[in-house]
Amino acid sequence: MQLYFHTQSPNCVKVLFGAELMGVSLEHTHVDLMRGAQRQPPFRRLNPNGKVPVLVDGDFVLWESNAILQYLAIGAGAAGDRLWPHDHRTRSSIERWMCWTLTELSPVVRPFQWENVFKQGLTGEAPSPSVLEAAIAPLQGVVGVLEGVLSEEKHIAADTLTLADVAVAGTLMYADAAQMPLHAFQKVRRWFEKVRSTPAWVAAQPRTGAA
Repeated sequence: MQLYFHTQSPNCVKVLFGAELMGVSLEHTHVDLMRGAQRQPPFRRLNPNGKVPVLVDGDFVLWESNAILQYLAIGAGAAGDRLWPHDHRTRSSIERWMCWTLTELSPVVRPFQWENVFKQGLTGEAPSPSVLEAAIAPLQGVVGVLEGVLSEEKHIAADTLTLADVAVAGTLMYADAAQMPLHAFQKVRRWFEKVRSTPAWVAAQPRTGAA
């Protein structure tokens, strides 16, 4: 299977993290987003949205990171079952949190990622204090939901690590670099440190000097 990805994309790191946890071997094809490779016809034929990641498995092409994670889990045998159990209630709970990352968490972390990680390098402009200030309350409101869940559980959707944890952790990839104000959320920070200590997370992270 071949994964078209960019090393600094949280959605790509999410897939790489899940694949590492499941022991799934992927061939990696780097898509140079900085030079607009995602907008060129060869890539658009794979994903008309012009976004990474994209998984190619023979003649089957799949985009959307959460769908890719579920596809990998289905094909990974017991290792996949551990991350996406067959029990329909557990699986539905996991899918709920995977949807939550897209509808709730991703939008509120994006301003911090853009202003504090990517903006200056891509535009030469400094972070906007007013934009960052306005983004604090929405972020903390959403992360507060996660804090409430982790006050009672060690993991997000089950007793062990699942695709829910993978999806949320990947979305929070730039929590430190983007200076997200998460200091008040002790349960979230403790959970995230545990996730980031896994060899699979370390293996999925961008390499120094990667672009």
